[in-house]
Amino acid sequence: MAVALVGAGAVATAFGVLLQRAGHRVVLATGREPSRIRAERHLPSAPFVPWTDAARVTDALHDADLVLIGVPDDAIAGVCDAVASGWRSGQTVAHLSGSASLHVLEAARERGANVLSLHPLQSFPDVETGLARLPGSGVAVTALDEEIAAFGERVVRSMGARPFRLADAAKPLYHAAAVFCANYLVTVEGLAE
Repeated sequence: MAVALVGAGAVATAFGVLLQRAGHRVVLATGREPSRIRAERHLPSAPFVPWTDAARVTDALHDADLVLIGVPDDAIAGVCDAVASGWRSGQTVAHLSGSASLHVLEAARERGANVLSLHPLQSFPDVETGLARLPGSGVAVTALDEEIAAFGERVVRSMGARPFRLADAAKPLYHAAAVFCANYLVTVEGLAE
């Protein structure tokens, strides 16, 4: 399977490395210039195209079977719209947000792409930590239909992680709980003492 990373941050890059280790090809990594070093270090065989070269990014997306969008939540819809001509029927476009709805991928869905969300229930301060933590971790799979959800589960398993289904409407509560658990564990432990 050919995979493209839009937003080569720690999470998307860790996903890309694990998918590459599972035998998939990363055919594109894109993002702002600072992410070039991260992408070239961890995915040296993947061509990096700066996000500012939108025409080349859009052209390269045509070759991907799976596109992972790993940008801040409030940028997902804009990114999806900006490269809308790069989406094609049969392609799967997934964002990695824990709280964003599948509606942010509407531009891809309108052009025939399947849409999906894959969110690791794990923190990723950097790629190395993500590579160590993701295998064995739970990953929420949100999709509009059974076939795409099953595809998402196969992708997650290929990285060594454990998929679980999450309804789109449940994402805000799920994300709030995940943030609470991750960010307040130390506080709770301190209060328990």
